[in-house]
Amino acid sequence: MNERISSLKSKLIVSCQALPHEPLHSSFIMGRMALAAKEGGAAGIRANTKEDIAEIQKNVDLPIIGIVKRDYEGSDVYITPTMKEIEELMEVKPEIIAMDATISKRPGGLTLDEFFKEVKTKYPDQLFMADCSTVEEALHADELGFDFVSPTMVGYTKQSEGLKIAENDFEILRNIIKNVKHHVIAEGNINTPEKAKRVIELGAFSVVVGSIITRPQLITKSFAEALIAVKIIIIIISDCKQKFILLRKKEIKMRNLNKYKGIIPAFYACYDEKGEISPDRVKALTEYFIKKGVKGIYTNGSSGECIYQSVADRKLVIESVMEVAKGKLTVINHVACNNTKDSMELAAHSEKVGVDAIAAIPPIYFRLPEYAIAKYWNDISSAAPNTDFIIYNIPQLAGVALTGKLFEVMRNNKNVIGVKNSSMPVQDIQMFKAAAGEDYIIFNGPDEQFISGMAIGAEGGIGGTYGAMPELFLKMDELVKKGEFDKAREVQYTANEIIYKMCSTTGNMYGVIKEILRINEKLDIGSVRAPLYELNKEDMPIVKEAAKMIRDAVVKYL
Repeated sequence: MNERISSLKSKLIVSCQALPHEPLHSSFIMGRMALAAKEGGAAGIRANTKEDIAEIQKNVDLPIIGIVKRDYEGSDVYITPTMKEIEELMEVKPEIIAMDATISKRPGGLTLDEFFKEVKTKYPDQLFMADCSTVEEALHADELGFDFVSPTMVGYTKQSEGLKIAENDFEILRNIIKNVKHHVIAEGNINTPEKAKRVIELGAFSVVVGSIITRPQLITKSFAEALIAVKIIIIIISDCKQKFILLRKKEIKMRNLNKYKGIIPAFYACYDEKGEISPDRVKALTEYFIKKGVKGIYTNGSSGECIYQSVADRKLVIESVMEVAKGKLTVINHVACNNTKDSMELAAHSEKVGVDAIAAIPPIYFRLPEYAIAKYWNDISSAAPNTDFIIYNIPQLAGVALTGKLFEVMRNNKNVIGVKNSSMPVQDIQMFKAAAGEDYIIFNGPDEQFISGMAIGAEGGIGGTYGAMPELFLKMDELVKKGEFDKAREVQYTANEIIYKMCSTTGNMYGVIKEILRINEKLDIGSVRAPLYELNKEDMPIVKEAAKMIRDAVVKYL
């Protein structure tokens, strides 16, 4: 495979097409459309007619999938249907030529086998892509020797009528990928970023997206129809003399999410000299966070070393926290265990002691299907029916990512209010926020990109290093809300340098943070629990340097 084709792997191809009856029908416009697609991150273009392709080639140096759409009397095939269209395309030499590879009736009575043999004989070095509408057609095209296979025509032929490409988690696409030898390019009604991401996760070589990007009349229509629907609802409400409004006001209350908006440090495990949970030290750390002026705390999570603690340990932690924090801090308690029974027990206990919300990662170790993860989370939530529920997305540790589809399923649970998003792509925050809307909150997880997460849509932050330097994250939050991003960026860079320093020891980072709290705040909350590695004497100069960096930064920025 040549380098230009390899560059398409796991990337977006944008279909830039406008038919003669459409407002944007113009080779010049298609060239500009392709340029806009490239600037947006497209790695390739799909285009119709040699004229459009030639213009596109003047504007972008991207691989092109070329087609010619032409109707022939007595034939249902219209994508590069005859040798005439092949010859036209060869004048501009797109990297790939796509053609209809369905069982639909072809011009001149030729079968696909006959037509493809003729084409391949004349142009043996040209790459060809099969636009198919069923799994069987894709398998046949693969056997014929097409270089790429695509479900482009699903739902557009008589034999695929009623089928939808995204149905049952892209079942048609999955079956094609599983059974063909050649690369599969996903195409056909892939109209959201979540769908595009999912098909790549399933193994598609690349993905083609068209109308939802390049046909403004269709995009506009979707907005206009939504507003028409609103108008109809308003008329119905008026005719019913607002009875419907009164009923819905009783059923629906906009959530008050303000208590979650701000800086929420992850709470550290507090041990005595024997390595057991120390209620007194838990209370002391809670008082510390109250004095620092943070919005809340996130207990029994990764920073709380939850996976190394028993159910009894975790109950003792939250009981001790709530004795001090109730009414003074927002408290989110992470309750996930590696079995549903213990998780539900912790959830019920959390509601009993009065936390504001519970949170849970997905089950780890076994890679469970999404329906099993949804059941796990919903079972946990059912044990605390009057408590908000936050999904914790941390795929790099949990081994499972929160997808758009799973998030959509979970939003059917009235207790779900948002996501603590610790995946590294900042874009995930935007996607979750766009999908859920204003009645949900998305928290930024990765501390090193706090201001990026807030800029793209997060309204709060939950972080493991906040506790070592809460002043810096409170300052960043303040600057972001003021729109002073240059200053916020400066503080972020400083915080990141401190984080890098804290991560450079032999001992575990949470051990470093606890030692920093001992040095800077005279707060002793013990060490870490094995198998987390304790600090050694060689680590102490690094720890002291990090502690000084924090003191200097607090003086500089506050």
